[in-house]
Amino acid sequence: MLLEMNVKLRRGHFNLTTQLSIDDSNVGLFGKSGAGKSTLLASSSV
Repeated sequence: MLLEMNVKLRRGHFNLTTQLSIDDSNVGLFGKSGAGKSTLLASSSV
């Protein structure tokens, strides 16, 4: 399975820009509180 994402998101003073390409079925996402983990996942579920 291949997952590719290009995300640009602005919410107030918060800017998220990321590119992601995953060719595996096991993926982990981690980061500090408020880093945008949930926002990134929500944008990929569209």
